[in-house]
Amino acid sequence: MEQTGLEIGDPSLNVAEQIAHLHEAVASRARVGLAIGLIAAQFGVTSESAWRVLRRASMTSNIKLRRIAEILIEAHDGVLEEMEAEEGHAIATALALAVRHEGQSAPSMGPGRR
Repeated sequence: MEQTGLEIGDPSLNVAEQIAHLHEAVASRARVGLAIGLIAAQFGVTSESAWRVLRRASMTSNIKLRRIAEILIEAHDGVLEEMEAEEGHAIATALALAVRHEGQSAPSMGPGRR
């Protein structure tokens, strides 16, 4: 079986590296969960539908799902960096397509959106 990279439990990783990977995985999961909640609240959809929207937006935009989650949270909190605005626009477009696919209206990623 071909190995594609280092993973949790890989004997070539030391304990500190494995712990660091686990901490990142837990933090990433929390951010994705928060993004699902933001999408569900914004569009009045179920969490399952919001998860599908997030996945579809990631596939459509070719942006990692965890990065989309980070951008959504930053936009919600009003701390989206100017450098990230173009990425935010790509994500908003992908979300609009995904939400339309789910039968809802398009999202707004403008400044101060809550």
